[in-house]
Amino acid sequence: MLRNLSTKKKLFLLPITFIIIVIVSAFVYSHFNSVAEGRINVASQTDTLIQQLLKGRISVYQFLRTPSEQTAQNVRADFKKFDEFLNKLKPQLQEKENIDLANNILDLSKEYINSFDKFYSKKIDEYNNNILKEGSQTLAIIKEMVDVGLKLEEKLSLINENAIKLKISADETMNNVLVIIAILSILFFVTFSILLSNQLIHALNNFQEGLLSFFG
Repeated sequence: MLRNLSTKKKLFLLPITFIIIVIVSAFVYSHFNSVAEGRINVASQTDTLIQQLLKGRISVYQFLRTPSEQTAQNVRADFKKFDEFLNKLKPQLQEKENIDLANNILDLSKEYINSFDKFYSKKIDEYNNNILKEGSQTLAIIKEMVDVGLKLEEKLSLINENAIKLKISADETMNNVLVIIAILSILFFVTFSILLSNQLIHALNNFQEGLLSFFG
């Protein structure tokens, strides 16, 4: 195929190939960099979710110390905000495992508040009547909430870890693809240069032989 092209076209092929390689490399870098940034953003937002969960659990502790409708409302408000943050994060999750984890976390958050609703009004009445010691039923519900809270933290940490691992994987894939492009480019330019130089030398030899035969 190259033999059918003129020398001018062959020389022109080199900058065209170089431009194509640069464009492909830029596209690969842009794509994988965008993927990596998205996963960094997911990891960052899971940190925010963990902090919001901690805030919600602290508001439960504050409720247990001073039970009232206001402190109970603080608990609901903190977990409502937690759910809102998670619902904003969900569309950014691409991997099925993380999407399933997010749905599971929402279910656990709902379970946590449902458990809270089972005893909060009774706890307020007991506190107002100076009954400070929790009954066995209340203690059992609080233990359930503690277990659910630990599960929430565990699953949020899993999303965070998965996002970091996927970010590292995206970086490694990008580097590997760019290395392959670089190797193929070097092989192409070396092979093309050898073929082109051989053809030019052959053409010069023919020209030289023609001159010698003309003046011989």
